Formats: sequence, structure tokens, C-alpha cells
Amino acid sequence: MKINKFILLPVCFTSSILFVFSLFKISDRLNHLPSSFVRFIYPHKWRNHLNLDVKYNSYYIAGLSKNNIYLGNETAPLQLLISNYKTDTQTIHLKIDSYNKLKFRGIKIVADSPFFYLYEGNSGHIIVGSLLNFSEISIDSTKFHFNRFLSLKKGLYITRTISDSIKKNILIKESVFPDKKQYYVFQKQKEGIFSVDGMLNYDKASNKLVYVYFYRNQFIALDTNLNELHVFNTIDTNTIAKINVSSIKSENITVLSTPPLTVNKRSCSFGDTLYINSKLKARNEEEDYFTYNSVIDMYSLSSGKYLNSFYLPDLFGSKVKSFKIYNNYLVALYEHHLVVFTLN
Repeated sequence: MKINKFILLPVCFTSSILFVFSLFKISDRLNHLPSSFVRFIYPHKWRNHLNLDVKYNSYYIAGLSKNNIYLGNETAPLQLLISNYKTDTQTIHLKIDSYNKLKFRGIKIVADSPFFYLYEGNSGHIIVGSLLNFSEISIDSTKFHFNRFLSLKKGLYITRTISDSIKKNILIKESVFPDKKQYYVFQKQKEGIFSVDGMLNYDKASNKLVYVYFYRNQFIALDTNLNELHVFNTIDTNTIAKINVSSIKSENITVLSTPPLTVNKRSCSFGDTLYINSKLKARNEEEDYFTYNSVIDMYSLSSGKYLNSFYLPDLFGSKVKSFKIYNNYLVALYEHHLVVFTLN
């Protein structure tokens, strides 16, 4: 019997769609089985747009804007390297009159146009400056030590500190007005410091804070008043942080006694999407691809749903040290090179 091609083609098309959808649903279910997860490696069309030899391995990504990439320097805290997504660069020496108020150790800079923030967590000082003339505007103080810093706008900061009273890491929304404070206390596992260690991101598009744990398969979405919106899981199965801690009573401190299993190493967010550099190999990944690339998993900040993954290649004999995304630019920092990819 001859089958009418006008009937056969729609049937084949519909069957193909249903087959692919069924595979997707099965794979999604497998991601959440104990000790079993797979990745959807999407062939992103990242094209190498800029390769800049920055010569030193002490640079870090301080911030991105529509027109510029800002690199801070760990060994020269008042130096700012600026690139315009092309080969044009300039090195700026910041004009900071109150620099001697900061302890030298651990000074970092955040560039969030039109301001920059020079901060040092041990002293609790934050110097605010202008990216228009690279000079100091004001100096603020948190009156406590902090170990993570994020600026929402001038005079309004999110910091992470260790609470002496409850011995836990907490987030604090700090205003220049001393009575304007909000807090977020992390859900601890075993203890409240290392088990909740992680990365703090801010997505301007959705106006959400995102905290990604280093040692467990979770990230938290919060509003800018530190109200918890959602707790989402990454696709791996490490629900409990694999850490061992010891107390040194003579110094009243807690330390890691063995190297922890790092689940999520780096992260950034842009446009309601979270990008996580995972340290764990999926069941369906080839060993060589995982070894010679850094895998980036993408999640929706609205639903927490895993979207897909792509690879950032090892370049110049180095793995990527940090990365950020702005519009169609992916800015990756390697040991001595700044590489900008564009999405075709």
C-alpha cells in the first residue's frame, strides 16, 4: 500500500519531536538520581574577539561596562587596567588621598560605572571614587570585618561577615545610614563558616542577588533587601558539603583539616541567567573534553532550571582564572592573558 507523502511527512516530524522531548525528560530525571547526572553540551558559537597579553598573573576582573573592561591588580592595588573590548588599553593610577587608612593586605577594587570601590575587609573601609576622573569621592566604614563585598549603588553595600555571636557567615546590607541594616543567615551544615562558603553575584537585569555555594549543589536567589526568594539545586548530587574541620582552641579559630571537595568553583550572572564553572564531571562527558576545558553550566534565575552547558577552552597552557559576561561578550582571564569571546 502506498502511503501518501503529505500524511507521512507530518507524522515523521511529529514523531521526531516527541522522541526528542522524551529523551530530554528522561535525561532531566537522570540528573536528579543519586550519583548520576548528565549535561546538555550546547555548541555555543563563541568566537575569539580579543586576545590581550597582560604580562602579569596578578590581574583580576574588577568589572565590565558597555564600553570597557576593568582589571584590578592584586600587587598594585591603586592600578587599574582598562580595555575597550579592542586592542586599545590604558593603565590608570587611582588618586586616593586616604589610602593610608587601609591595611595593605587584601585590598580589592570593584568597577561599577560611574563609580569604583576600593575596599579592604580587615579594616572594614570602603573608598568610593569616580571612573570619570579616577579620584576619590568619599570613604565609608562598615565598623566590622568582612570577607565578601558587593556594591548595589553608592552608599549601599552587601557584605559577608562572620557573626561573633552565632559563629556563622552572614550577609549584611549596609547603608551609610547606620540604622539601615538587613541580614541574611545561611543554613549551615556541620558548622556555619566553611560549609556555607561561596560566591556572591548581583544580576542587575532581574535585580537579584545570587549566592553560589562552593561545596554543595545549591545556589540562593535573594532580593536586594536580603529576603530569600528561592533555593535552587545544581545538577550534581552533592547535597552535603564534604568538609572536615578542626578547632584550634589556643587561637579560637576553626580551620579545614582536609582539602574539601569543590563543587562550584567560579560563577557570574547576567540577564537572569547564572553561569557556574563546575568542578565535577558528568556521566556523559568525555574525559579529554572535561580535562582540557572548563565546563560552564547555565541556570535560569527565575525558575532555577538547568538550561545547558558549554566549554571554555584551556589557553596558553592555563585554565581560565575568572570570567564575566556582559551582553554578547564573555570576558575570560587566564594566567597572563585577557581573552574576549563574542557570541555570534
